[in-house]
Amino acid sequence: MNKVLHPINAASFVACIFLSLCTTANAQVHLSHVMLVDKSLELCDGKGNTLNIRPTHRTAPAGAKFSISDSIADDYIIRFWNWTNKDEVAAQKMIRKASDSLPPDDALKRAQSLTNNLHTELATGAELFFKLEKKALSVCTEPLYARFSPLVGASVLPFKLRPQTGEFTKDITLSGMGGVKIRPWRKNSFSIGALLGVGITSISLDSLNTEGRVTQPSDRSAITMSTGLVMQWERLQVGLFMGWDHLNKSDRRLWTHQGCHWLALGIGVSIFSEDKEAGRQKN
Repeated sequence: MNKVLHPINAASFVACIFLSLCTTANAQVHLSHVMLVDKSLELCDGKGNTLNIRPTHRTAPAGAKFSISDSIADDYIIRFWNWTNKDEVAAQKMIRKASDSLPPDDALKRAQSLTNNLHTELATGAELFFKLEKKALSVCTEPLYARFSPLVGASVLPFKLRPQTGEFTKDITLSGMGGVKIRPWRKNSFSIGALLGVGITSISLDSLNTEGRVTQPSDRSAITMSTGLVMQWERLQVGLFMGWDHLNKSDRRLWTHQGCHWLALGIGVSIFSEDKEAGRQKN
């Protein structure tokens, strides 16, 4: 005789999968960075060998972006990205911030002169690599996070607003959620997360929410599908969620909120985690 998986058990199984994903999101080495200060760097090839190019060092300006291509002994081998007009504008701001008396035109010339010869040797067209001390990575640079990355976590919502009746209910929902995290400026200080989830809700049936069809209060389990938008600033997270609760077939006709949407607000500290690998960019 074949056994049929009960809908509630199926939801529990899926929720457990989501929750297990939360524990496997591992931080990885950031591959992309931006210079915070001007720094003189030694030229090398892709394996860290010294090149027969003069001068042997070039200055990378604040605002220059690069990717780590290799690691040797005490140094990282890095390669700078193509310098764009947008990067020049950002570099001008950083240069003027460091020297308030510098006119905009001079800031532009300085930014261009410092960056045009970092990506490619202008005379030969050869790709350029540089050595950056490992100890200087956290001091002189800032990681550039992937603009889009996976986001997983669990949400516990103890209160909900039922728009159909305008009442707040204390139906506790535990959901596993997954989605995408968006960093508009590739910085980790601010992000927006879009989430979808499935979980279990404990529903209390009584005479009020069943229009008198149930006289003796009792608890039921419901499958909950939900979606949410989470904004994060530093470690603070604020989320707005919407979902739908579904009781099993035998109880659906009793409950007035069956399949109706609800709203909930969540506030927490680093509830959701993501894969922290910084995105690569092709140049």
